[in-house]
Amino acid sequence: MEYILLELNFNTVKFMLGVVYAPPNSDYLDALELLLATHLPEYEHAVLMGDFNTCLLQDSARSRKFLTLTSSLNLHIPKLDPTHHVNDSHSLIDHILTSSSERIATHGQFTASGFSHHDLIFASYKLRIPKLKPKIIFQRNFASMDHERLADDAASTDWIQIERIDNIDDKVKCFNSLVTDLLDRHAPLHPVRMKRPPAPWLTPAIRKQMAYRDALRRKHKKDPSEANWNNFKFVRNRCNQMIRNAKRRHIHSSVENCSSKNLWQFLHSLGLGRCRKDQPLSVDKDGLNRHFSSPPHILDPLTKALTISNIQALPIAASSPLHFTPVTETDIKKIILSIPSKAVGSDGIGRDMLLPILPFILSSITSIINFSLSSGTFPTLWKLAFMVPVPKISSPVEFKHYRPISILPFLSKVLERVVLRQFSNFLSSNNLLNPLQSGFRPSHSTCSALIKITDDLRKAVDDSQLTLLTLLDFSNAFNCVDHDILLSILRSLNMSGSVAEWFSSYLSGRRQRIRSDDIESDWCDVTAGVPQGGVLSPILFSVFINTLVSVLKFTSYHLYADDLQLYVSCGPGDVLEAIDRMTADLDAVKNWTANYGLLVNPSKTQVMFVGSRYHLARLRNGPLPPVIFNGVTLPYCDSVKNLGLHIQNNLSWELHVSEISRKIYASMHGLKRLQNFLPYSTKVTLVNSLLLPIIDYADVCYPDLTEELLDKLDRLLNLCIRYIFGLRKYDHVTDFRNKLKWLNIRHRRNAHIVSLVYGIVYNPCAPSYLTDRFSFFDFTDRPQRSSRNLLFRTPEHNAAGYSDSFTVSAVRLWNQLPLHIRQSQSIETFKSKDGLDSLARIQTRSLEGNLYNKVNEIQEDISLKKYDYRATQLHLASVRAQFFNNARKSNSKSPPQDAKKKQKPKSDDDHNIRYKLPDARVNINRLDLKPKSKPKIKVNFWSNKQSVPRLHKEKEKKSNRRHTVGSTTGLQASDLKPKHSVVKVRKRVSFLPTPIFSDNHVPMVTVPDDLTINLNEEEANELREDLNSVGVTNGAETSPSPRGPRSNPQLSPRGTKRRHSPDDCRHHNNETELEFFSKYVVQKLRKMETNQRIYSENIINTALMLGQLGKLNGKSRIAE
Repeated sequence: MEYILLELNFNTVKFMLGVVYAPPNSDYLDALELLLATHLPEYEHAVLMGDFNTCLLQDSARSRKFLTLTSSLNLHIPKLDPTHHVNDSHSLIDHILTSSSERIATHGQFTASGFSHHDLIFASYKLRIPKLKPKIIFQRNFASMDHERLADDAASTDWIQIERIDNIDDKVKCFNSLVTDLLDRHAPLHPVRMKRPPAPWLTPAIRKQMAYRDALRRKHKKDPSEANWNNFKFVRNRCNQMIRNAKRRHIHSSVENCSSKNLWQFLHSLGLGRCRKDQPLSVDKDGLNRHFSSPPHILDPLTKALTISNIQALPIAASSPLHFTPVTETDIKKIILSIPSKAVGSDGIGRDMLLPILPFILSSITSIINFSLSSGTFPTLWKLAFMVPVPKISSPVEFKHYRPISILPFLSKVLERVVLRQFSNFLSSNNLLNPLQSGFRPSHSTCSALIKITDDLRKAVDDSQLTLLTLLDFSNAFNCVDHDILLSILRSLNMSGSVAEWFSSYLSGRRQRIRSDDIESDWCDVTAGVPQGGVLSPILFSVFINTLVSVLKFTSYHLYADDLQLYVSCGPGDVLEAIDRMTADLDAVKNWTANYGLLVNPSKTQVMFVGSRYHLARLRNGPLPPVIFNGVTLPYCDSVKNLGLHIQNNLSWELHVSEISRKIYASMHGLKRLQNFLPYSTKVTLVNSLLLPIIDYADVCYPDLTEELLDKLDRLLNLCIRYIFGLRKYDHVTDFRNKLKWLNIRHRRNAHIVSLVYGIVYNPCAPSYLTDRFSFFDFTDRPQRSSRNLLFRTPEHNAAGYSDSFTVSAVRLWNQLPLHIRQSQSIETFKSKDGLDSLARIQTRSLEGNLYNKVNEIQEDISLKKYDYRATQLHLASVRAQFFNNARKSNSKSPPQDAKKKQKPKSDDDHNIRYKLPDARVNINRLDLKPKSKPKIKVNFWSNKQSVPRLHKEKEKKSNRRHTVGSTTGLQASDLKPKHSVVKVRKRVSFLPTPIFSDNHVPMVTVPDDLTINLNEEEANELREDLNSVGVTNGAETSPSPRGPRSNPQLSPRGTKRRHSPDDCRHHNNETELEFFSKYVVQKLRKMETNQRIYSENIINTALMLGQLGKLNGKSRIAE
């Protein structure tokens, strides 16, 4: 790849222009990504053009990778016609890449016939920033207000007259009049001309230097001599340095003197953060107001009456009716102080106006709210709303390109919060909301909903099934709620008469108007929908849509507010049935929306099959019948965007990580502009608020990221660290990450997983669809020790794919935490330094430093069925033996004699042996191990042709609890026994599917009764040869042993020639055989096929030893 990059400076704007050429069939995309990822964050504007030799007219792997790369770097590609022409072949291989598509004024191409097969491409880029016109607003100056005089006047005001009024509207009018008159005397409204102020860091000295610079520039233009140019350049550079230093000092001092409340306001003034840019309204204001206030669909009166009658026929949901209870002044004060909004509604009274006089008006506000609750009426003045239109796109031209933001009176939000608290308690205590509704509920979130969906999809893949997923999009759902139907649903919940009247008054008689800058529309009546911006609106909509799930009979579902996900799993041969079931439920949804007044937008409804690559490939071989909704065929997608998470049909996450990368680079462009002027603490705040939420969002839903994608996310995290500390491209970031006390991307995700599990364990409001996924170990019918230790059972699964699901990953990570961390009394303690250290140690220990990490990997590979449970038991013993023998080899000196004489204290349980787990930071070579703690496994061989002695004396049977694997020599003829080959395992090690840690990280190992395995002659020979051959292949040091004459080659039943010595035994040191034993187990267990699993309890004990030693092939003769 060849390229030229130019940096163009336009005053304070830095522009990068690049020209690129990529040879045909060259693998340049990785180099291009590295190049752009290095330079793009340094420039706010960038344009790259050239011959990339990647045709975007073809759907190829190369073109898809190119589009993914440009998207992840937040680069846009303007559309062009084919740019390369050879005979009748036309391809689009010349492209324009830009950081901002909105700033491309014109672009196109010219033919270059006669000297090139390529067209000449061009683009015009706009850099001029449009000047905002000054505007006049009216505001009150509370800073210069005399608070003592205001308090005196407020104390002398007759607030008692409000309580004597018996009409809610008159009460509110009187209250508004008294408050407005009081503030007009002390902080009257005055006009303020809003325009762009001069830079506050430009001091008189700097302005004088700037004037001198401009004079030298004019002098050089008149006389362009070298001396004049050098003088101008010297003064210009000094002036620029003075401006930079002054700007840095101003920003630093302003940030240090800002409170946390005013910090973001100051950062927004600098152009940082997600501040809304004011744009003039490009459509008719009255027409836009009617578009916002009128529902897109009006129900037929007959249909509405029939729907209401069906609702009234439903049984009463709650046993006791809901009655509003009066609130106290303390409750009202807490609510007022908890509302952060400073917006001023139609009544002209905002939060900042009430706080200075709150002690004098608190009783009046409480009286108004309690009167509203008891009388069942909502104040009319609090039903008026200002609607602020916010563009959805950069250049809106239609009504649908705007979304409304409602500004309601401040005190109406206080009243709604009072009702919300009582109404929510009523719904939760009677379980009236569907448990699969995650919208606007405590401890529920989009993340919890996505965990439910993704884990269900993974479980279906684990069961070799396909899942048909449909995401329904409701058009303007909140504005389509019919008031009469909603009131009927509320009455069916068993509400008292006054409560029903209050909700009826709350919904009816509402009006709104458009306000944008100095433009206001006429007032318009609102005839349908829940109030935009209302505190009660989300929960009212949840109650309204709660009846939808009753018609879903054939599919699984999940709801987040108005986002409905339907999915059904099936075997590869039952796809047609799954489509029929989905179509049936979609028809039920269509009928429900027709009866309740909602509309589904088929053009935005997405359908996708999710499964393994193998099953998806088979699915594409034949034509699939379409999914039809309301007469519209829904096309099948390869990926969908669900609640902000991009899900691909094979559950890979390249698209989502690419979207994360795009957002990070897009945000970094704005932050880089003031990087050198902001203090360290402010840059940390910006990264924590603007960048890390993008990386962290729903990261617990995809623990199965590939190493390539994890490295990509790690680079994005490193990009944030480089921004904070101003590091260069090749500077190491590990020390700086530690300074920030951040975890790397892998441990960061693990921290989020276990933090969520902590909430599931201890939070009573946790979603039931998550808590049902976790269960404690149940050893016996006696009280569970695991309940006290908070250890979860690993869910059963078949393939390795589900082992990377949230549920299995959460169990694995949670069980590895120390007990005192799992039993933390608060989430803050759980996330403290000790907790983070424990999280960081979960997957950083090696096989030698952490025996249990390897066991978990094997459990995942061979799936935790009953068979695999036993396999893990035996393998854990071998890994444990290898660990301690390797550690012993590293110790050249033997322990002192007095240490040998010390007796190891006995365990409380005679059947338990304790092995100390070394600390993660301790070098394994420094461990001072006691010889008695070395575990061994004893294996004895008998054969009618080979003589193998016992490996221990008879008197050692009772005292020796250690296990060895090995063989000896020096056999006598009297030791020959004409019987079947027998392998006797004197003690068998059993262990739980996942490691259990006690307070001091000591695992518990149980040694039960003996296990005897009977082998035929061939199996014994092959077993011995496998064990003996490792001594030669590994190059281990072995002591010489006498050998007899070699026997002639024997032909096994399979036809393999084997050579055997008279005793067919070789003497090996214990370390080599244990090392072989461990590696051999891992190798053989991973090669197990599903049809080779054995589930009988007795046969398991026999078959597993054969499997670990390489002889479980489905054909061995096994005798109990």
